[in-house]
Amino acid sequence: MVARARALLEAYGLSERISLQPHLPPAIAEAARSLAPASALSRRGFLSALARKTAQAGAATVDSVLGDHGLHQEEPKRGELPVALPARRQLLYASLKQLGKPTRPVPAPDGAWARFGYRSACTGCRMCAFFCPTGALTKVEKDGVEGVAFRASRCTDCGLCRDICYKDAVVLSRDADLNSFLEDAPEWLPMRAAGQASPSLSRFGL
Repeated sequence: MVARARALLEAYGLSERISLQPHLPPAIAEAARSLAPASALSRRGFLSALARKTAQAGAATVDSVLGDHGLHQEEPKRGELPVALPARRQLLYASLKQLGKPTRPVPAPDGAWARFGYRSACTGCRMCAFFCPTGALTKVEKDGVEGVAFRASRCTDCGLCRDICYKDAVVLSRDADLNSFLEDAPEWLPMRAAGQASPSLSRFGL
């Protein structure tokens, strides 16, 4: 997570550094001690109080960044599974949008998001879209051609689309850069003519 955060900060030309330390910074340690007198608070009670304060701060952050636009689960259409975007992904997207346009392109950090593609073994069954838990992949039909629409902004690189593919045809790559992520534009990927068997397909020439 530290490596991801550094990569994103560098994309905006920001000099702030994030690191892990074995001890609390002095200001935070002092604030923690002020939660209650040491004699009146057990170790368990101290950790519980600290957890409550952290949860309160997190809730305030969510409210200030997302307002009324996040942390809701979309109602599924008939015959579809429910989808929901995790709160931390919504916070990441909203926070990066507030920073404006990145000064240089940065590939997707490992485990943050990915670019969806498929090999020639793909049959166009679109089970990848059916089981996508965040709505990054959705079934689409255009001009009699069935396919999927992919939105990098909703991809959490969970790998379920790849794992569910019985043909082992799904490819997740790192070449969806930060600009693609922030544009939030669906990418149309045609697969087969509606109602017909799928020809040999390839998204990455594999």
